[in-house]
Amino acid sequence: MGVRAYLSTSSVLRMAAYSVFLTAPTLMDAPTAMKTREPMDRPLKIGDTVRWKGCWGEAQEKLAVVTGMETRCIGKYGQQVSEAPWRDIKAHGVVSLDNGHWAYGYQIDPVVDNN
Repeated sequence: MGVRAYLSTSSVLRMAAYSVFLTAPTLMDAPTAMKTREPMDRPLKIGDTVRWKGCWGEAQEKLAVVTGMETRCIGKYGQQVSEAPWRDIKAHGVVSLDNGHWAYGYQIDPVVDNN
């Protein structure tokens, strides 16, 4: 008679959580992560150049200039602002672009200045 091992749901979840822990970035990765987050610490302003992806974020990336923006978009309209933190735009913002398009916050990213 063979021995069978059964894993409970909780033990499977613990193993999955542990594997995520093992692949998480280490403290040595922090300077690199900080460099990529710097543009997100600055507010997005009208006139800023952004990297925009059309087709709900699926199209090829293009550069565009922000001509207007609304935050806290619940329903059809939001609050028009001239500058806002990136986290607000990413969470629930809409921007108008100089190329005649508009975009949700998740469709745009800051242009990283490597200087």
